Amino acid sequence: MSDNKDKYHIHIVDDQATNRIVLKKMLQGEFEVSQSENGRDCINFVIDNQPDLILLDIMMPGMSGFKTCNELKNSEYLFDIPIIFITAVDDRSYILEAFRNGGADYIIKPFTESEVKSRVISVLNAIRLKKDKENLLKCNKVILGKIRQLLSDLTVLKQVDCMKSDIAQGSATLLDYLDQARLNVTNGNISDALHAIDDAEMSLQFSDRASQQINEMVKVINQITLIMSDDADNDASDRKSLENSSTDSVLSRKHDQSEVDDLLDSLGI
Repeated sequence: MSDNKDKYHIHIVDDQATNRIVLKKMLQGEFEVSQSENGRDCINFVIDNQPDLILLDIMMPGMSGFKTCNELKNSEYLFDIPIIFITAVDDRSYILEAFRNGGADYIIKPFTESEVKSRVISVLNAIRLKKDKENLLKCNKVILGKIRQLLSDLTVLKQVDCMKSDIAQGSATLLDYLDQARLNVTNGNISDALHAIDDAEMSLQFSDRASQQINEMVKVINQITLIMSDDADNDASDRKSLENSSTDSVLSRKHDQSEVDDLLDSLGI
């Protein structure tokens, strides 16, 4: 992506300098424009300077536009850069080959400024909308997962109340067992006294385990509270980011997409 967040970056690839100059003049007012004179230079350039769209000539010496497109589409990091082929060849087989190689559109020379701009904007707009839908789906998936987790974890509150009651009951039983042990010792019933002590020990162990579980559940509750607090604090900004991500104006400021990326990062996507 371009370092200039206010403009989309268009890369022109044509072995004819005149064609590159004409295209650059057409686009440079509304887009950031760069250029290469052959396919190999194009690939080397976009590896470090990924543009938002490539205008690619087909008939070039050395590496043709089709071969250049194939290499880009086979790259793990460059395959999603949209490519519009530009060529003087008005032949149905070439047009079909262009689309089979992954081209997003096909412009036939000679062309007009309005045609080039409209096709560039159309492709960028389609890519933008596709990314917006993907981002919204990711947001919805993560948010739905958090809601499900919250609904599941809400039962922790009831479990804590139950355990508090059990511990209280267990503590009372523990005292009862100790009283029974003392009474049995006083009466000389040593065997019954030992049984009462065993029961008291089991009750104490239950209380310890329950206490540990409550401590773990308190941690979960604190996490839930933190998530809910963050969601409330960020609700307005999140809605604004989602609204910006849904715009279909390709010439809007590119930092709108940065806000969506920040939202995805905050959701852990």
